[in-house]
Amino acid sequence: MRRLDFNSAFKKALIIFGLLVFFVFDEVLLIVLFSRIGIPDFSTATWLGIGTLVVGLNLLLALVVYRLVRTRPSTGIEGLTGQKGVVLSSSGRTGKVQVRGENWDAEFSEELKPGDEVTVSSLKGLVLVVGPGGVRKDEE
Repeated sequence: MRRLDFNSAFKKALIIFGLLVFFVFDEVLLIVLFSRIGIPDFSTATWLGIGTLVVGLNLLLALVVYRLVRTRPSTGIEGLTGQKGVVLSSSGRTGKVQVRGENWDAEFSEELKPGDEVTVSSLKGLVLVVGPGGVRKDEE
């Protein structure tokens, strides 16, 4: 079960709110601009076309920003958290694991054997904190 991170949810809500404010401001700005410039009378169909184009561009921008916000970091501590790995060697609750093709020193939440699958929960300096995740060697 995935835990809801308050900071992450707050950041997403703040970005969505900012986009909504931008959309409203954008539309009001266009209306004021067109009324001040004194644009010649366009037909209703032309105004609907311009409005549809502007709304479409705004929605495209919102989609791009949403995907950027939703994308999980692939580097650093955030990129390692939740990654799967394999125990290479163990001695009590410490040992070596391989995660994304790299060998790391690790602290285990419980005793594990070489070959057990693990999931990274955090990072302490250059030591991964891992717990069991997936198939254990003695269960095969």
